[in-house]
Amino acid sequence: MSSVNNTTAVSDGNSDKRVIWTIDSATCLSPTDSSGALPTDANSVESERQKQQALLHQIEEHSIKFIKEATFPFLIAGCGTVCAGLLLDAVQRWELFAYMPEMNVIVTPLLGMKGNLEMTLGSRLSTQTHLGNMNTRKKRIKLLLTNIALNQTLAIYLSFLASLIAIGITFVNGKEANMDRALILCATAMTTGSLSSFLLDLLMWTVVVVARHTGVNPDNVTTPFAGSLGDLASLGFLATFGTIYMKAQRDSPWLCIAVIAAFFLATPFYIWRASQDKATLGVLKHGLWPVVVAMTISTAAGRIFEIAIRRFHDTAIAAFQPLINGIGGNLVSVQASRLSTALHRTSNMGHLPAGKLIDYLSLKRAFFSKDIDSKIARILLLIVVPGQLIFFFAIFFIKGGDIGNIPVWFVFVYILVAVVQVSF
Repeated sequence: MSSVNNTTAVSDGNSDKRVIWTIDSATCLSPTDSSGALPTDANSVESERQKQQALLHQIEEHSIKFIKEATFPFLIAGCGTVCAGLLLDAVQRWELFAYMPEMNVIVTPLLGMKGNLEMTLGSRLSTQTHLGNMNTRKKRIKLLLTNIALNQTLAIYLSFLASLIAIGITFVNGKEANMDRALILCATAMTTGSLSSFLLDLLMWTVVVVARHTGVNPDNVTTPFAGSLGDLASLGFLATFGTIYMKAQRDSPWLCIAVIAAFFLATPFYIWRASQDKATLGVLKHGLWPVVVAMTISTAAGRIFEIAIRRFHDTAIAAFQPLINGIGGNLVSVQASRLSTALHRTSNMGHLPAGKLIDYLSLKRAFFSKDIDSKIARILLLIVVPGQLIFFFAIFFIKGGDIGNIPVWFVFVYILVAVVQVSF
């Protein structure tokens, strides 16, 4: 195995000073010996585990440093979800949502798709930064282009799939099938997915590069920034292009068909470009089905959201949908990104740094151990309640108390659900 030295800035754990240390990639990625074979001797295995634990201890951040770096992006992301919630509540009165109630069904999967694609991109770029794969301009540009192509492929496919599921749900519920509305929904979903994905890909890449140059851990800041703009951009594109296509369908019924065809014709090029990199090729081959499962679940959640909108039509309940999903997703994605980076830096694929798989599934280890990921999990849980309350009442005051007949118990149930959501 070749040895490549990566220089990384970390906190020394006792102060805010940054220290520069060097990690040999052959050491980082081992549970193998110098020949590449797995150690068979029990003492060798234990020695490898001790080395990897020492490496984990060396790269772990002080909790105060994590809080300092993650707080500002979290607040920015919260403001973005508040704005997205207010926008979603406002567009409920638009002609588009009155004419096409199925638009409410597709809101949840589109926002979920944004999170699935952009937050995993942020995590991938953060990990590549820690592994030293973004040290040159050429490498950074290559990563940007291949990941844009990958996300465009997934966004087009998944948004089309989500629109088909939404149409199917509408038909099953006894509503008459309408080709014009189906075309509007498909074209709107694909345009929203593609444009929001492109903008957020650029944002993710910029945040990671800036974080790298300023000595900030990109795992702590990248995914919240995706959440800050993602929900707002997706809802804005959905409402805007949905309205445009709805009006155009009356006079130019070919427009929606042309838009859908154009996206499908562009997909082979995106697939070819994404396959030029081994990492993105691997995602194309093996990373699609988890996103499809998530999309299916999100679409079912969208149906529940549509029912809630009809039942509580005299309230502003729509304003809280992006909030509870956005803040929870932002917090959990930070932890997922950090875990992904730690595993890539300390072990080979298929091997854990120390202990068996069952040990990592323990709630005791997840929340009450001395490991760095457990410490961060406790911090994130402590953020949930005050964070949700701040932005919940921000919506209340921005609307001047005009949130309808929402009962007091709703606040308590909302907070309880938010805590359970982040915990699991």
